[in-house]
Amino acid sequence: MEAKGRAMFEEALRREPADPRGALEILSCAQRIADKPAVSLRVGLIAERLGNKRLAAESYERYLALAGDAAPDRVELTRHIQKLRAELAKKPVEPSPDPDPEPPPTPPKPEPAASPTLGWVTLAVGGALMIGGGYFLWSAKSRNDHVHELEPGSTYWNSPEAQGEMDAAKREQTLGVVGLAAGAVVTGLGAWLVLDQKRGVSATATVGPRSSAAAVRVRF
Repeated sequence: MEAKGRAMFEEALRREPADPRGALEILSCAQRIADKPAVSLRVGLIAERLGNKRLAAESYERYLALAGDAAPDRVELTRHIQKLRAELAKKPVEPSPDPDPEPPPTPPKPEPAASPTLGWVTLAVGGALMIGGGYFLWSAKSRNDHVHELEPGSTYWNSPEAQGEMDAAKREQTLGVVGLAAGAVVTGLGAWLVLDQKRGVSATATVGPRSSAAAVRVRF
């Protein structure tokens, strides 16, 4: 085993100038086979050359322990070990980078002051719908009364004109009912807008004078 360890030691010495890391690996293997002072000393020298001060100090200490009083450089090497230990103790520890500070919470945007204008406009639309509905109901009743006032059996009673009047009365009656209902809804919405003064609500209503349909649309 000693012969094998010596051969590995000599191989490490030959490789050390060109490949110090490879030589250090060979010496570590040789140290397990033959734990000799010369091997530990060489490990310390190569480790210090590579900048590994901790391994160098430990290897120098192992060398002094194995050589004992026979070590000719005990005093100088002991001082050198103390210097290496002091440098290791003074080595600053790099602080971990602080995490990025969290951005402050974004304050909510204040809602703009509400304006009662939309409420009044909605009230006006509702009133117009109710007035329009009342007008269509009045017109439908007038047409219906006019046709029914004709004497039964007369030519005009059975004429296309009389039938057209009845159809128009029915359409206007439907428009009047729808207009009154839509006007009541829109008027209530307008009153709520004026009292509560909230924005973001819009209402539209459409009634065609020649159509039997009315539409009310509320958007929040």
